[in-house]
Amino acid sequence: MARRRRGRTGRRRQAATASVSMLVQRLEARTLGDPLTPVLLDHLRRVCRRQRMPVPLPWRHMVCRGCHGALRPGYEARIRIRHRQRITTCLSCGRVHRFGPWSKPGPQED
Repeated sequence: MARRRRGRTGRRRQAATASVSMLVQRLEARTLGDPLTPVLLDHLRRVCRRQRMPVPLPWRHMVCRGCHGALRPGYEARIRIRHRQRITTCLSCGRVHRFGPWSKPGPQED
């Protein structure tokens, strides 16, 4: 019985990988202002969560981890750059996301 389960898991994983790549292709063809984009992002997040796969990196930054909404710069998100760190604030829930170097820059050495 374990042998069957392993085969189904492999097929399920392959189907999930194919679904993720198809969703990423559709997301790349659309702009963030498109009304279908939040739906595609939600499907991508759910498929990845269900199969315990990471969301692809470029799209990981486009989904709020607080309210799971799309983060369109200027519409649903405010983006600031401070100390080589990108700070994204979700305007729906107020959650702050920081990407980039975690340490503050120290004194410059010659």
